[in-house]
Amino acid sequence: MSEYFGTRRFTLADQADFAELSDDRNPMHMDPLVARRTQAGDQVVHGVHGFLWVLEMLAGDGVALDRMNSVRVQFTKFIIVDRDVTLHIRSRDESMIKAELMVDRLSAAVFILKFGSRSAARTDEALSNLPSSDPLTQPFVPSFEEMGTLSSWLPPPHRGKDGVERLFPMLCRSLGPRTVLSLAQLSSLVGMVCPGLHSIFSNFSLAFHESGTDRAGLGFRAVDADPRFRMVNMDVAGANFSGSVSAFARPGPIESPNMETIAALVAPDEFEGRTALVVGGSRGLGAATAKILAAGGANVILTYMRGREEAEAIADEIRIFRADPASARLLSYDAGGDPEEPLASLPVISHLYYFATPRIFLQSADAFSRIAYESFSAVYVAGFYKLVHFLTSRSDTKALSVLYPSSVAIEERPKGMTEYAMAKAAAEILCADLARATPGLEIATPRLPRVQTDQTATVLPVPARDATDVMLSLLRHGRLDEGVRLDPPSPDSANATLNVEKRKSASLA
Repeated sequence: MSEYFGTRRFTLADQADFAELSDDRNPMHMDPLVARRTQAGDQVVHGVHGFLWVLEMLAGDGVALDRMNSVRVQFTKFIIVDRDVTLHIRSRDESMIKAELMVDRLSAAVFILKFGSRSAARTDEALSNLPSSDPLTQPFVPSFEEMGTLSSWLPPPHRGKDGVERLFPMLCRSLGPRTVLSLAQLSSLVGMVCPGLHSIFSNFSLAFHESGTDRAGLGFRAVDADPRFRMVNMDVAGANFSGSVSAFARPGPIESPNMETIAALVAPDEFEGRTALVVGGSRGLGAATAKILAAGGANVILTYMRGREEAEAIADEIRIFRADPASARLLSYDAGGDPEEPLASLPVISHLYYFATPRIFLQSADAFSRIAYESFSAVYVAGFYKLVHFLTSRSDTKALSVLYPSSVAIEERPKGMTEYAMAKAAAEILCADLARATPGLEIATPRLPRVQTDQTATVLPVPARDATDVMLSLLRHGRLDEGVRLDPPSPDSANATLNVEKRKSASLA
């Protein structure tokens, strides 16, 4: 049996309502610029919000949730704000319901509800008597070691009582507002307290009792923090339920070294005389490149599409270090669009560094997605061509040195990256033909291995090269030095080399 049960699109207004209800204001859910630097790449729906919506739908269908004696929930995929999520009932009888949330035909969460008699009142004295924490205003940022020692009683959100019956009226009639509010606080436990700021909710299991603690709120106690998986396991107790919660401590944003650190690696005149356009310079490889070039004497223009504050911080750091307001400029530019208007104020550019990219890691139920391929191609192929044409048309000599990072994904073909690899391969062909057809144009297309950036960050450590080391090697020597490889290296990417289309003047240094 499999039954479609409904579709919902969680909006920004829904996010704000649930944050007010639960006190979970983790920026992964609330701030689009912060969220884009997480593993999700965009604002994420609170997982517990999805769970409570499922219960609300079931309650509205007449399911006697007051007979529910246990629930197990496993979150498997991020639900992005403003995208359709569908609810399916996979199996159903008097004693059990298995439900699933799907996004793009992929599983996002699985729920197993069991029904029957509930156990008698159970009160965990150790949890019930924990001291209350202060009201939650900002996410905690404990060390991983500290996470394994945390415990507290989270008081109910100040405005939660007003919103719970409005957001979940049918569920409140079945379980009671106090229990629903305690369930909502599972979200704030993970997103605001433990692990806190850098967290991903993994799963929880709860048993429901005839009655429980009279204390409003949610108590928790960390049981252990497993460094192998960066997972924190906790015991919890709330209104009429107790159980366990598991969450991952994810890595935070990858920041480039400061100018002083980079300047120690670069001669002050190493890149002097360059006027460099760094497309996608607000973070990752682009930010590292801008700082390296500026430390070596180049004047840089950074472009950004969404991360103005991040790009402005990098530009300010360069200007202060160089004591020269003209050493770094900012321009807003969508690399998938036309460059004429946003880049009209550019001086003649001597060097172009092209780091513009959509979200790289996409999940799909299909072997190929035309929409994903067109999204990559709009930036990697069409957008790049328009930019190069624009820049060379403004120069009498058409002289332009270009670094266009390609990827070893073309050779390695990792699962789920078909469209990305296809677009990068097409871009390499374009670069070769452009360079042959345009006197004075030099384009280098290094196939880079996995590099430490926000997009490649994972909960479990994966070998990746340092962005500053990689870019220093490319800018200075035109190839990847052996010294920038991390242990253990990816076997197929160890010999990544720099392909230069103009052989007689190949160096980017």
